[in-house]
Amino acid sequence: MKFPELIFCTEDSGNGWWESDLALFSHIRTLHLYAPTKDLDFLGKFNTLKELYVHDSETQDWGFLSLLTELHF
Repeated sequence: MKFPELIFCTEDSGNGWWESDLALFSHIRTLHLYAPTKDLDFLGKFNTLKELYVHDSETQDWGFLSLLTELHF
């Protein structure tokens, strides 16, 4: 496991749209997401991700993972 390059607090997102704010960091290689989520499709644009950890998600469709070609399983 690698340490994340970004520590992003969803509660500090000034506009309340933390998914859009997080999308600005789509170039990162490691993301640990500790936030209640329902739709993670936006992560399909994080094509440099090598490691992804998601906690507390109600996501039903994980199809976006096929777009993350650098991700290590």
